[in-house]
Amino acid sequence: MAASIVLQRTVFVERTSDGNFRFADWALVTTTLGTMAEPFTPRQMIMFGDKGIVFDASDDMSRITDIRHVNSDLIPTLLSGGGPVHHGGSLMPRTGR
Repeated sequence: MAASIVLQRTVFVERTSDGNFRFADWALVTTTLGTMAEPFTPRQMIMFGDKGIVFDASDDMSRITDIRHVNSDLIPTLLSGGGPVHHGGSLMPRTGR
């Protein structure tokens, strides 16, 4: 069976009350298998190689095609296409907005 390829990845970000940005725990990913919610942390895209930090934006495992600024309360609905939410909720504990 052929491996799935990431065609598009949309990550969500929210501006916090102190002016910083916070990425959502989930991304919306379109692959050759279909569209799905994917656990996401910005650090997962950085790998350490022989010559230091390696980042290849063209690699489908690192590719981010869109960044959407949204209220974090709306992300579960966005990931489910407006229907029932079928993914895992918050992956990392947070306090405040």
